[in-house]
Amino acid sequence: MATRKHLIDMTSGPLLGNILRYAVPLGLTNILQIAFHAADMIVIGRFASHRSMAAIGSVGEISWLLICLVIGISTGSNVVVAQMFGAKNQHGVRRVVHTSLAFALVSGFVLMIVGQSLLRPVLHWINVPPDIFELSLRYLRICFCGLPLGMLTNFSISILRGIGDSRRPLWFLSLGGLVNLLLNILLVAGFGLDVGGVAIATVASQALTMTLCLRALIVERSSARLFPRGIRFYPEEVKRILRIGIPAGLQSACYASANFIIQAAINTLGTAAIAGNTAACVLEMALHTWVAAIYQTVMAFVGQNYGAQEYRRAVRSIVICLWLGGITITVMAWLTVWNGEALLRLINRNPEVVGYGMERVRVNFTVYFLLAAMDITSGSLRGMGRSVTPMVVTLLGACVLRVTWVYTVFRAVPTMSALIAAMPVSWVCVGLVNGAILHFICRRLTGTRKLRRQ
Repeated sequence: MATRKHLIDMTSGPLLGNILRYAVPLGLTNILQIAFHAADMIVIGRFASHRSMAAIGSVGEISWLLICLVIGISTGSNVVVAQMFGAKNQHGVRRVVHTSLAFALVSGFVLMIVGQSLLRPVLHWINVPPDIFELSLRYLRICFCGLPLGMLTNFSISILRGIGDSRRPLWFLSLGGLVNLLLNILLVAGFGLDVGGVAIATVASQALTMTLCLRALIVERSSARLFPRGIRFYPEEVKRILRIGIPAGLQSACYASANFIIQAAINTLGTAAIAGNTAACVLEMALHTWVAAIYQTVMAFVGQNYGAQEYRRAVRSIVICLWLGGITITVMAWLTVWNGEALLRLINRNPEVVGYGMERVRVNFTVYFLLAAMDITSGSLRGMGRSVTPMVVTLLGACVLRVTWVYTVFRAVPTMSALIAAMPVSWVCVGLVNGAILHFICRRLTGTRKLRRQ
């Protein structure tokens, strides 16, 4: 049973209702974050030059790589907490909470120091144009200073979501996003700090969100309560978290690294193409918010029910999430395609920029349900504690395929549409393999003697 009103009991009660109660706040959280990000782009697009927007867009995959790495590793805490919470292992939950935050703090500083030393050569490697190179470097140097804050925030949110709380992270991230937007307007439009102002606003909002998340864990009344003096590494919990988190982080990092190659190819098409791709990515991130919400939902529901040995309920969670995600994302994606030009013009009015943006929108959005299927099957496997399998499948089916595509198809047909087509092709490959593996595991689970009647 859930111990507090903000916690959802994932191991009993109506599945569809509980899934929606959990997923909708996640989706709203993600949508608000993207809305704030889009507002940031509008601010930089309206009050600075298109060079500034291109400077941020040209290194978007570096920022996305860091986000994916941090969120991927924090997935380990989410799954382990969910499994132990579902199994009513209160002592285990406490140890995971304190180990997770110790790991977040240490790894955040390590990533910050190592990342700062590699920024300049990486920007050269991805072909950032000379006229925006220093702007891009300045933006990333400031953002990297906030990595410890980002690590603590994401691990805290993973813990809260792992115990069934998706509402408080909504408020915390929304407040942080609002502060980010207001600071962007002040620093960019008011003080003319350009990309530096955007980066400073990002770090400041991370500091606020981290503070709210840690406070929520300190006053939590369940077994996930945080005692600051108890933050330390517990060897067994470190192994369990890393066994899931490291493959998840590497999967996300490899996925984003393959997109480095795609971004580097886009950078060769010129500043307008970079800006157009950046604008389209804002729309794509808005769509991906719901995919991410369903991914996080299926991972938490499968994790808790798997820990409680409620295997049939875990399988039913997967089926519901596949249907829910597939239908809703298809409707949202097609609506975006039909209104794509108008939406892109809200971000940037340059016709050439809008044209490049629409190329990405048409190629990806018409089949965006493939991405939803790929992510939901991956999240289901991870919720069962199987993190290496989706990592390997993604490495081969997405990363290797995309890199090969850039050096073969794009080299033969050097257009935005030909380049972006690598993405849906990789979604099909990864989704089919993960789906087959998941189907085999589910059949085996529902045939086990430990199966409980629902």
